[in-house]
Amino acid sequence: MAASAGCGPSAPAARDLEPNPHGERQIVEVDLRGSLEESEGEPFSRRSSLRQRLAMLEEVRRDADVIGLVVFIGDLETGLTKVEDLVAAFGSVRRSGRKVYCGIDTASNIEMLLAAGACDHVSVTPGGGVELTGVAADVVFLRSALGSLGVEADVVRAGAYKDAFEPLTRDEMSPQMRESLGALMDDTFAVLVDGVARGRRLPEATVRGLLDRGLFDPEGARAAGLVDSVRFPDALRYLARKELRGKIAKNWGRERRDAGADDVSKLVRSLAGEPSPPSPKEPHLAVVYVTGVITSGDDEAGLFADEAASARALTKALDRARRDAATKAVVLRIDSPGGSAPASDLIWRAVDRVRRNKPIVASMSDTAASGGYYVAAGATKIVAQPSTVTGSIGVISAKIVAKGLADRLGVHVESISRGAMADLGSPFRRWTPDERRALEGITSSVYSLFLRRVAAGRGPRIPTEARVREVAEGRVWTGRRALGLGLVDRLGGLEDAMALARRLGKLPASCPIEVLPQPTGLLQRLVGGDPAARAWIGSLPVPLPLRRAAATVELLEREQMLAVMPFSLHFR
Repeated sequence: MAASAGCGPSAPAARDLEPNPHGERQIVEVDLRGSLEESEGEPFSRRSSLRQRLAMLEEVRRDADVIGLVVFIGDLETGLTKVEDLVAAFGSVRRSGRKVYCGIDTASNIEMLLAAGACDHVSVTPGGGVELTGVAADVVFLRSALGSLGVEADVVRAGAYKDAFEPLTRDEMSPQMRESLGALMDDTFAVLVDGVARGRRLPEATVRGLLDRGLFDPEGARAAGLVDSVRFPDALRYLARKELRGKIAKNWGRERRDAGADDVSKLVRSLAGEPSPPSPKEPHLAVVYVTGVITSGDDEAGLFADEAASARALTKALDRARRDAATKAVVLRIDSPGGSAPASDLIWRAVDRVRRNKPIVASMSDTAASGGYYVAAGATKIVAQPSTVTGSIGVISAKIVAKGLADRLGVHVESISRGAMADLGSPFRRWTPDERRALEGITSSVYSLFLRRVAAGRGPRIPTEARVREVAEGRVWTGRRALGLGLVDRLGGLEDAMALARRLGKLPASCPIEVLPQPTGLLQRLVGGDPAARAWIGSLPVPLPLRRAAATVELLEREQMLAVMPFSLHFR
């Protein structure tokens, strides 16, 4: 989506920041329930993006009429790094003198982490509670299950820790996966303990003890210091009004955002997929989103992936930002586990071309691993949150073999080919020794290219391919560990990356923002894919790791050389 907005996290249109002439003191009500996405939605989308939330909080901070906030948190579907971004934004609001009240029903780890870090006063409803249960990772291994169906995975990899298909080729964790995943659990647990301890002003040892207890009813949560009161939402609003002597504003800013919105014209533009609007003429910052599995085509998310990061669309967006003289700096916002290795290299080149002309700062969200790290390696600077999952520098080639299943079903396949490797990708046989040797050579070559890209981008921090190899091998790191290894330059969120890009590009805080790439029109999306089927599959009670594994297998139909993470994490 191409759009302009005030620089930093500010919203698309400026708000009058002068005090209200009537002197009305407002307490803004904020709903933080449901899904919080990375990229920005279609015209009629109900989803809220992280940048839009950060923009709203920055407007609140700058509005002289606002004296506080009442925030309701529940069923939050988002990643850990986005919570870290929100905590930082709420901290800015609180430091400006506004008091923040938060209401929760039943808070899991992620809601409790947000409430603890963002709020001056936390209240739980009488029928609710707190589930502060620590972190855990379940890896589902399917080798035996698939074998019972006559299906197996044939895999070639480059990198000792690089096995995106280990759940399909083993029945238990390899020592490498156990080591890598254990380190991620340690770091994620530390983020949870530190966030709750600092936010609730409790000793870390106390928080660790509370995590071992796990479940708290409302009074137990209050006695433990996890919440300040037990109240219904209306009682929390009353408390805020009483203490701050203001009026609750449930629709704060909505009238301004909706002003001039012609639903009919919006629908027509969305259906038509109107051409991308021109970039702002004044000096500005561009934010380019790399969200989802990295693919070569325009929109190849498939049925099991929520979004796709199209190399074709992203190279166009980056080329547009590079050519536009008014674009003084770029933020590359990444939330991707990787995907196609060739597509990742295409995006890397577009990023590198931008870097040779103007500053480009990579901002890592929840995941920027494998191909997600590949594209970041070309940036001027890399910024990650402590909990970001990154690294996974390695390459894998794989295919699914269903010969046994075909035999059991009575399906007989005969092939006629010309050329020794004509049916290399056949799903009805494993690779021959000659094919495997050839694939090992190609996979190793792509891996070496990956290492060279990282060495070139990381410069003095990791200057040689040999040095990169020491932190590569497909090993996954958190942002906190990646900083010490030289894989990232600093810790911080989206706002920090935007501030760094503005500084490098010599842009003022009031500069506009252009958001890229522009989405396809609604009609094109309906004709070109099956969003209804994708949404239906996403609503099924299938564990997220299984859906993501299915998305990776689905990608093999189009790509055989992948730079993708060996596992996925979902924090609750």
